[in-house]
Amino acid sequence: LTVLEHLALLAAIKGVPGWRACVDAARAMREMVGLSPADERAMATDLSGGMKRKLQMGMALIGGSQVRGCGVWLWGCGWLRCGCWCG
Repeated sequence: LTVLEHLALLAAIKGVPGWRACVDAARAMREMVGLSPADERAMATDLSGGMKRKLQMGMALIGGSQVRGCGVWLWGCGWLRCGCWCG
């Protein structure tokens, strides 16, 4: 699956109503986690390790999920430093 397909599928599974809303939520989450518009058409298997971590974070958070804890592996992504995810 592509990055967009992964995110939209998880949005649908987590209860976002309608496919169009799932795709919109997927695009918003892609942007939030720092993946570029070109990355949304990339196959997930072709992403680098850091890009896969960003996709995993987007998949975990899409559909209104909340962060319960932040692991040390997130520090390198800059999300904790800018205060976007925790606070």
